[in-house]
Amino acid sequence: MREEDVKFGDLLRRIRTDCGFTQQKMAEKIDLSIRQYQNLEANAQLPGYGVLKSIVEQLHVNPRELFFRKEDVPSPRLEEVQHLITRCSDQQLDMLGAMIKVILSSNENNR
Repeated sequence: MREEDVKFGDLLRRIRTDCGFTQQKMAEKIDLSIRQYQNLEANAQLPGYGVLKSIVEQLHVNPRELFFRKEDVPSPRLEEVQHLITRCSDQQLDMLGAMIKVILSSNENNR
């Protein structure tokens, strides 16, 4: 495993602490026994689809947070812009690209 790889249990622990939950409370929220939950955080077992779905639904977690380190998860604003871009025509993408280049070059000139 590469050094920058993060184990699922570490990500789950971060989500739990970000939510301010104890292991017991987290286990209750996602309908697991405390032992099952502790095994997940200890990387002794991997979750099935049902557990992943519970985490996302019960804790209102972005699914990307379950698979990527916090610093690797795009910001909600970036995700919104990416979603809007997928709706653009080729002509709109060309105009958007030109606008972004102008904005970035004006910022560089103001430094």
